[in-house]
Amino acid sequence: MPGVSPVTAALTAAIGTNFIVQILSSGGTALLSPGFESLVRAGALDSRLVAAGEWWRLATCVFVHIGAIHFLFNMYALLSVSSFLEEEIGAARYLTLFLLSG
Repeated sequence: MPGVSPVTAALTAAIGTNFIVQILSSGGTALLSPGFESLVRAGALDSRLVAAGEWWRLATCVFVHIGAIHFLFNMYALLSVSSFLEEEIGAARYLTLFLLSG
């Protein structure tokens, strides 16, 4: 992606891929109105599962989107702000901030 910093490009690709997988694994229902189980399969945060040892959900929840509108607005925001922020604070700090802000 021209003009997009490396971590921002990688996050955009990962989020986009996860959203496509959400849609395909839900039979298309995740496009507009995903069910709870579809979101959990995609990595959504569920406190019961975290308490049961699925700590990775604390980071993966930022990759899950509740429908196309949520996805599109988040991609717009990510691409509008993230490259600037990544260049200002550095790639490692930006990635840490992104993953911890979920």
